[in-house]
Amino acid sequence: MENRIILPIKLLLLIPFILFTFIYSKQYIQLLLISFVIIISYKHFFKLLPLYLITIFFSYSFYNLGATYIPKSYHLYKKNQIINLELNNSSDLDKICYFYGINRNLKLNIEIKKNAKWQKVLETNPNVLSFQWQCKKINIKNVKNMRFISKKGFAELRELRLFHKNTLIPYFTLNNKINDEQYIKTTKKYLYNMIFDETYVPLTSYEIINGIYPLYENTHPLLGEQIIAISIKLFGMNPFGWRFASVIFGAFFIIVIYYFSLYLFNNTLYAFTSAYLMLYSFMHFTLSRVGLIDTFGAFFTLCSFWLLLIFIKKQKLIWLFLSSVFYGLASSVKWVAALSALGYIAIAIYLILSHYPLRKKFQKYKLIAYGILNYALVSPIIYLLSFFYIYIHSNFTSIIKYQINMFNYHKNLSATHPYSSPWWSWPLDIKPLCTYRNIQGDVFSSITIFGNPAIFWISIVSLIYLFYSFTKKANIEKAIIIFGFISLYLPYIFVNRIMFIYHYYYAIPFVILAIVYSIKEFLSKYNKLYILWGYLTLNTSLFLMFYPVLSGYEVNQNYIRTYLKWLSSWWL
Repeated sequence: MENRIILPIKLLLLIPFILFTFIYSKQYIQLLLISFVIIISYKHFFKLLPLYLITIFFSYSFYNLGATYIPKSYHLYKKNQIINLELNNSSDLDKICYFYGINRNLKLNIEIKKNAKWQKVLETNPNVLSFQWQCKKINIKNVKNMRFISKKGFAELRELRLFHKNTLIPYFTLNNKINDEQYIKTTKKYLYNMIFDETYVPLTSYEIINGIYPLYENTHPLLGEQIIAISIKLFGMNPFGWRFASVIFGAFFIIVIYYFSLYLFNNTLYAFTSAYLMLYSFMHFTLSRVGLIDTFGAFFTLCSFWLLLIFIKKQKLIWLFLSSVFYGLASSVKWVAALSALGYIAIAIYLILSHYPLRKKFQKYKLIAYGILNYALVSPIIYLLSFFYIYIHSNFTSIIKYQINMFNYHKNLSATHPYSSPWWSWPLDIKPLCTYRNIQGDVFSSITIFGNPAIFWISIVSLIYLFYSFTKKANIEKAIIIFGFISLYLPYIFVNRIMFIYHYYYAIPFVILAIVYSIKEFLSKYNKLYILWGYLTLNTSLFLMFYPVLSGYEVNQNYIRTYLKWLSSWWL
């Protein structure tokens, strides 16, 4: 079997990577090195297969991930402080741009000096977002002296620039930290700015690094922000630094689903298929390249289910313990991971009712007792430890209040959003979530979260088939996939708050496993491998086709309108 599939797998690895290099990245030396290693590999090819998959993933993900340099030095601007500017020459001004680090509702009055008197010309919005360029149009004639007066709040003012007809107007100020990095571009591109909810997550990570309390973002547990804080410590407070950890966990994700599938189906081909589909999953790729916490939580959740499967197969307590540890880690990133408990309970009931051959020490109520001991004791301890930062800056009562605040926020959230979508629409891929959009003339750039249609739409059929197959002949492999999927998807039926398609991300591994199960059943009957190769090729073709709107890569706007807008609801 392995001799039959080694060549097609090598082609599936290399051809999309070659096309990506020639169409997008132009990193030819990297292409030659990776291609050479894959081509000459034979004896240990399948042992190294996960490594080849994540090497290609890294090549896709690190390409244009983000800049390592943004404004760094800053003036800490507090209430009632004044910054005076003297332009080198009297000049007209039509635009002012500023870049904040931490911003806690700083409100500025901008004044100019006319006839020896100060006149207010602009009042800035106190809700200006952090770590991204903000530009305001102004109309000031023949000015020489300006001043900025803070009326409330405080902020790290990292750069302040004045323009006339897109020409930078030089000025002098005693606060030279706000104009000492002129070599850095004034741009709204994602490479140099926070996008979407990055304005909450990495900012909170930065506050953790600097020992600031209370924290800016307090609607999720803290483990995700602490992971990003490590990334920022390594690479700096810049887009590459706050996105790096997501890429690493995105690669871990591919490795884990490979071995999860290998353990589930006991077949290298199906393990490869699962990992390959994850590699070319639109949603996984996009969420692995932004400074958000979803990839961490989904990864820990997948690990927990995988370790639970190993426990069921080997029936050694260490695996159940490790599963509960990862369940605690997942819940320490986002509460949505706690829904996994519904899947664990369903799997336990299935094991008992189906008389699964458990060792005597795990039979009937004993299995439930061990489950409670681990998931209801070990996991909460892990969860509680993730709030140690709050404890050392306050007390245990503050941790309790933090939980209440999170609960009330999600319970009472009544906001609306043009990209929101109901739970039932996610598998249909109807409403993408555009996290970044930049249009300059005919040049279009966006980063959009949605599903690869070859995965999402096919999964509907696969899931229906899997449910039907389970009712006819149940087994633990089907149970793991079904109950994992149900626990991480169907509870959203009862959620009334605003939701987005990325909430489906936690269920995606089980969606892929359902597809692979259907493929396994098909091949066992018809043995037509070319169908599988064709399906995987379809996935990679769509990935290469849609790559610009997944990554922020700049293309002509006509390409988006002509080839990518398949549905009228696709706001890419």
